[in-house]
Amino acid sequence: MLKKLLSMTLLISSCFILSGCWDSKDVDRLAFPIVASYDMFQDDPDSMKQLSSGPLEEPRVDVTVVFPNLSAKAANKVTVETVPAPTVGYAREKRGLTAPEFYVTGFNKVILTGEDLARQGLQQPMESLYRFPEVPLNMLLAVVEGRGKDILNLKTDNTDNIATFLYTLLREPDKHNFIPVVTINEFDVNLAPGRNPVVPLIKTGGVNQAFLSGVAVFKKDRLLAKLDIHDTRPLILLRGVPAQGYFPFILEGENLQGSALLRNKRKVKVERQEDVYVFKLEVVLEGIITEYPSEQRIDQKRLKGVENFITAEVENECRQIINTMQKEWKTDCIDISKYALAKWRRELKERVDDEQFISQARIELDVKVKITNYGERR
Repeated sequence: MLKKLLSMTLLISSCFILSGCWDSKDVDRLAFPIVASYDMFQDDPDSMKQLSSGPLEEPRVDVTVVFPNLSAKAANKVTVETVPAPTVGYAREKRGLTAPEFYVTGFNKVILTGEDLARQGLQQPMESLYRFPEVPLNMLLAVVEGRGKDILNLKTDNTDNIATFLYTLLREPDKHNFIPVVTINEFDVNLAPGRNPVVPLIKTGGVNQAFLSGVAVFKKDRLLAKLDIHDTRPLILLRGVPAQGYFPFILEGENLQGSALLRNKRKVKVERQEDVYVFKLEVVLEGIITEYPSEQRIDQKRLKGVENFITAEVENECRQIINTMQKEWKTDCIDISKYALAKWRRELKERVDDEQFISQARIELDVKVKITNYGERR
């Protein structure tokens, strides 16, 4: 009986002693960032450059963060603050001079980078994001046409704030457009030999002050080119990023325009013919007709006409991207070099990223379109 009482007393005491957290902080003493942007440093009258001292602290990057105000009496729902610093990681030290809250970096959802900084290279600015496990690698990544700071200072009337809108905008664009969802982990993976990232592109404008304007094409960590929505679609199809979107079509002999909702997939085969690497790409599109404003019934002939029209359009768009990639960019932006590297790694690992490799390769393209349903007029 005595042993039971002692055990019970020890158990109850342990609950009181061990239940606390030595490093706990009240919620009102924390700052939960939603979106952060990295831009090239730009001095202006409102800059906090005076927080720097000495040559090692000379600002090179502007780090802008949006985090909600937890106080019920706050006039603004969010705080938008830009801190100039020599590096992104060191900006956290400067932020402690202006904001009393403890900055919870791991809560952040989106990273934006300005166009100028992206052209300089993103590996160094983003390095601190990969170093500690508290920072999630599923943060969404996008490039801004202009400066990320400018977008984060915009106010939108249709959502709680611009930060939450950007998160929802970038979270699932592939559900209704041929725009990739890119995390900082995927960006880092695509810096490997034979690979190069593509990242969603954002521009100011539209009903919510910002919209997806295309994709940014990278050569390793440096921005190489910007593609609008029209050129983004064939790039994503060639790259094999799973998505779905709408394709317009016109039937020969009928002055009517319709549209089809199609999903995509890609197959790649590679072989070597003497000193030439031959990539055989098969782009497959499958889906339904969503619009056909005609009193005429969609018979097999018209259905085949729709498939042939979309096939020809997609093939022409894809060949234009391939031609630009091989003659102008001379960089594999459609993610096919990895297949050759997997088969001939010892031979190619030192030169798979050379301009000559992708520009001298032969790329064969086969596009297939299959309409599985076209509905009935009621």
